[in-house]
Amino acid sequence: MTSSSLVALVFTVSTVYGTPSLLLYVYVVAILVRNRHIFSTWFYRLFVVNGVLDCTDVVTQIFSDRLPYRGLFASLYHSLPPFVPTIFFFLKYFHLYAHFFGSLAIGLNRLLVAGISTSILSKRIVNWASLLVISCGPLLFTHQILSTGARYIYFDESNSSLVLSYNTQAVPNFRNSEKAILVISVVAVLSLLLNGATLLAIIRCRTRILSPTDAKIRTAEIKLSIASMLIFCCELLMVAYQAVAYSFPQNDAVLSVLFAMYPFVYDSCMLSSPWILLATSTKVRRHVNSLFSARRQVASASS
Repeated sequence: MTSSSLVALVFTVSTVYGTPSLLLYVYVVAILVRNRHIFSTWFYRLFVVNGVLDCTDVVTQIFSDRLPYRGLFASLYHSLPPFVPTIFFFLKYFHLYAHFFGSLAIGLNRLLVAGISTSILSKRIVNWASLLVISCGPLLFTHQILSTGARYIYFDESNSSLVLSYNTQAVPNFRNSEKAILVISVVAVLSLLLNGATLLAIIRCRTRILSPTDAKIRTAEIKLSIASMLIFCCELLMVAYQAVAYSFPQNDAVLSVLFAMYPFVYDSCMLSSPWILLATSTKVRRHVNSLFSARRQVASASS
């Protein structure tokens, strides 16, 4: 398979998966916000924050990475003022780190709710601190990007595919690929520990006798913990991708495959959350199904 065929195939697969996933993500977030009196727990609040960031990121990626790499509007992208690609480059990694920090916050929430018993005040403090980390934490690792003077360069000799690059001389001690793999690997390990601790706590408490109401609540919390674990599993694909990119920085053949695979890897990491929540949360599934039920009723009435 040629490089252009691989790019076209991955672009098609990513579009087929990414478009409905993005629409579902927006719809699920809208449901959670509209029915916040029902979805009032911190898990759903954190999910909404992550959802807004993820959806914004994917839309930004379409204009900052996918269109120029496909060679669309190449002359326009190549002549953009320097601050535009710099902002694109900054947002790309800000959202990447924010996603991993958000997943870590959800894992911590699951440990506090389904894993161990803590006071309501402690949970509230930790959850508010998690929001602060999600919003401000990525700035610790991305503020230098604003000084790098990012720009679009041609990826190959065809002078069609454009990719974002930055001036390594502008900030000599800044190594973006090294920082990216380090940050997301550390956060992934912490997420693994949190999800593992939650799973062990759930297994240890499986024989506890509960009232029917408490048992129902417990089951719902366990399902959300499973959702957190599955979201983490999807993120491992991005960790592996960044590890390969860091290991072969000068290998053009590997880089060609990596750039071609990027849309699918990114969508699998960023847009799998709504499907996972739909599969694990009965309440969310019921509200999503209500939309299609209402449309079927309208269609039946009109016919």
